[in-house]
Amino acid sequence: MAYYVVGLPLAYGLAFNAGLGAMGLAIGATVGTVIHSIIICVIVSRTDWGGEARRAAERLAESKSRSQMKRTNSWWKSSRAAGGNGGGGGVGYGDEEAAAPESLLPTVGLGGGTRK
Repeated sequence: MAYYVVGLPLAYGLAFNAGLGAMGLAIGATVGTVIHSIIICVIVSRTDWGGEARRAAERLAESKSRSQMKRTNSWWKSSRAAGGNGGGGGVGYGDEEAAAPESLLPTVGLGGGTRK
């Protein structure tokens, strides 16, 4: 935005109206870059990085949990399709999930806590 609002009009004005030519284009582009850098510095300095890190960790944990659930579900389906009992003797999905090997269960979100 700094380039379009400030840099380009200034470059045009300096190059063609003030008669500076290529030097005017360079000065306008440089001023646009400096304003852009100032805006980025303000944004970075005002960001709550601790909060951003917490939100990223929550998204990562949620993503891992979903990924592990998909792998667990596909493992049970392939096990049953191959003639295995899936750990539940064909009784039903709820029994199969309860009998899943611990290594296939998500590490968060089940059983009221995290697995160590």
